[in-house]
Amino acid sequence: MISLASIGRQQPVSEDWGSMGRQDSQSKACGGGCSWVELQPFQLEMARLDETEPVAAGYYRRLMKRAEGAGLGEEEYDAPMGLRLPRKNKPWIAEFKTVDSADKLDIRLYWGEAPIDQVSLVACLIGSKRRRSAADLVRQNSHITKAMDALQRWCNKEGHTCRKLR
Repeated sequence: MISLASIGRQQPVSEDWGSMGRQDSQSKACGGGCSWVELQPFQLEMARLDETEPVAAGYYRRLMKRAEGAGLGEEEYDAPMGLRLPRKNKPWIAEFKTVDSADKLDIRLYWGEAPIDQVSLVACLIGSKRRRSAADLVRQNSHITKAMDALQRWCNKEGHTCRKLR
């Protein structure tokens, strides 16, 4: 069962975001009419999620459908992710978040925007970490880094540009 506390929760803007403004958290998914590219790591994890956490998988599919249709509300995703990662020229990554049926894991779907001038959204991967575990922040940062890498590889292969953090 999805925790209602996790639905629609938006992270507060941190003082550490420096010059980042409201537009940095907004996605073209809010305007709707988007299409999804599903990378292999995402496809494999989604198939596993269908078997182990079908409610969470269905929740993510509904959010993806809304991005294709009328659009998402800004409260339905968190972005940008990975602001504190020691990396230059970071791809913009967002996440959908829910919890597992036992309420022990945070499950996140990481996605990006590419090509920058069209309506494509790229589902990069699904990751999980123990809830309320500061020690698992390293794991979460690893997932964000992998999502950034997967998005950048796909963009390079396809000859596209992707949205970057400013």
